[in-house]
Amino acid sequence: MLETVKIDDLSDPRISLYKNLRFTPKTHQDKRLFIAEGKRLVNKLLKTQIPIYSIFATDEYIAENEILISNRINKETVIYSAEKKLMERIVGFRLHTGVMALAYQPEDIKIGEMRGMIVATNGINNAENIGSIVRNMIGFGIDNIIVDKKSASPYLRRAVRVSMGSIFFCNVCHSDNLTDDINILRRRGYKIVSFEISDKSKFINEHKFDKNTLLIFGSEDKGIEEDILELSDITLKIPMSERIDSFNVASSSAVVFYEISKMKK
Repeated sequence: MLETVKIDDLSDPRISLYKNLRFTPKTHQDKRLFIAEGKRLVNKLLKTQIPIYSIFATDEYIAENEILISNRINKETVIYSAEKKLMERIVGFRLHTGVMALAYQPEDIKIGEMRGMIVATNGINNAENIGSIVRNMIGFGIDNIIVDKKSASPYLRRAVRVSMGSIFFCNVCHSDNLTDDINILRRRGYKIVSFEISDKSKFINEHKFDKNTLLIFGSEDKGIEEDILELSDITLKIPMSERIDSFNVASSSAVVFYEISKMKK
């Protein structure tokens, strides 16, 4: 039987990392942790090799998933248990399946170790958009993402949730200097493709993608920064009705990845 730490007090300091989760607490980022919420997401996490920091769940969830948990934790992993109503009061929002887990963010992948198609984000600071882009990537067979310093991390709470655990299967690099990283990839033979609506942009269905391509997406407000555009081999856009100006960046990424997947067939 799994050994658990019973929590029956809202102020118990041992579960401080599970409090105030409306947004990602700074303590999570400082400790390089991320949180997975809900049975579906936690079970998916438990089936990976990502180290688990702790689990906070109801007795019912722990009993139902004892084998799965036992196979993944080590002696340093703490399992906290509490009644569901108490858990909801601690975390500050309704829990649908009575389980959360904290895990360690995997080490970043070096640019030189990435193989195949790569996605880069430039100034996308909305965590939910980042999570959607990651989910779209993995759904269409792209495993690598570079996020620049102005973009939200894919390990933020909302990004992990919206990705539906797709981030668990993604190679991530938090870039200190996207320009330098683009130049590294160019020297490796990568084609640099930016997605931006402009008079110079060609339609995506007119372009043939090489497997060694960097796909750059920018923020919805400002688009891709000018110095990044200047490094691009080509700028592409999605054909759309004249009745709209643009698609949401996450929606745009899904269209782009789908078009690329069709070309692979």
